[in-house]
Amino acid sequence: MDSSADPRPATRRSRTGPTRAGGRGPDSGLSLHLRRRLTFIALGASAYLGFLVLSRIPGSFGTNALTAVGERITSLLTVLSSGVPFPLAELLLLALLLRWVVGVGLDLRRTRRTTVRWGPPLASAALRPAGDLGLLVFLFYLIWGFGYAAEPLEQRLGLDPSPLEVEELRELAHEMVEAANREYRTIHGAADAGVPTQLPAEAWSATAAELARGWARVGPVLELGRGGSPLTVKPLRLGRGVRHLGISGLYVPFTGEALVVPDLPGVSLPMTMAHETAHQLGVAHEGDANFAGFLAASRSQDAILRYSAFVFAQRQMLAALAPADPESVEELAAARLPGVTRDLADLRRYWAEVEGVASEVGERVNHAYLRRQGVAEGVRSYAMSTQALVRFARTQGGSLLPDEARTGEDG
Repeated sequence: MDSSADPRPATRRSRTGPTRAGGRGPDSGLSLHLRRRLTFIALGASAYLGFLVLSRIPGSFGTNALTAVGERITSLLTVLSSGVPFPLAELLLLALLLRWVVGVGLDLRRTRRTTVRWGPPLASAALRPAGDLGLLVFLFYLIWGFGYAAEPLEQRLGLDPSPLEVEELRELAHEMVEAANREYRTIHGAADAGVPTQLPAEAWSATAAELARGWARVGPVLELGRGGSPLTVKPLRLGRGVRHLGISGLYVPFTGEALVVPDLPGVSLPMTMAHETAHQLGVAHEGDANFAGFLAASRSQDAILRYSAFVFAQRQMLAALAPADPESVEELAAARLPGVTRDLADLRRYWAEVEGVASEVGERVNHAYLRRQGVAEGVRSYAMSTQALVRFARTQGGSLLPDEARTGEDG
């Protein structure tokens, strides 16, 4: 019988499956998508396993080499994103969410045009987000994440590792209280302005520029810097939402952007800017970012940057001193100017307004993330800047002030 007498089997095969070996029918396209997503997942897993290996040998050649590669990529991303006035990271997040919603729908729609069972199409749809996350994990470590395997700044600077003494905590806390009081008077011209200190939106660019000069001053000391690449700090347009998660700022490696919640109280906002730009310079650990950010802000020529840094440091010292000497803590807190006390009360009120389930979830997620990066202390690592500050002060004659402030020159 002529094979063309009944064309129905051939027509069905040409409509729903490959027409020849190695063809590009719906079944082969589905298989290609599935393989690609599994490859992305494998890349992410391999990057994380590589990080776990290198984190056991901090300061190794492999860690330093990969960190250097990441710094070059970060430098390029920072240059590109600095010319965009809004956070590219927020646009990236929106695009990713749209891709998942629309893409999964398209994946499921393909099931109508395939002869295979529904299992592979459903697996491909489910693996779309997983594949994207695998690729993001791979890029995260390539660009920035291997910094978590680097030596802490304390070790790189060769700081004295001996335990902190109560007396040095007390002296540094006293120094920081007096320094913050001086800077408050410089900003307001009075012991109490009657309203909380704020950093106006129009002052952001000038403050960021002064912060960059502070980084230029301390960068060589901390072995940071990327050859003149711009440092940018942008306001988070989603700031109100992330604030409820207990987030004051964040660094996005994929776009090279340091982002800060714009309505933070003025006593905290400048130091948050310094913390996030420390991440932008490749400092991964949160405690190190606090320590380095303090040095950059306190060495700047902007009074509000110095004020925010000194208030931050005094709070660190007093928190560490409280268990051993609560009486001194009370005395030092009472020595604050009324305006400084007002600013700290405003800061407490700001965060009290968003305390709840969302902030608890945000803290737990951040804690889990840090633990996955080898930071055993999790969110407690933020407070580890205290020991770095005290040990750095030992190299400066027991002081955290810049040289000119200690010699009585105009700071």
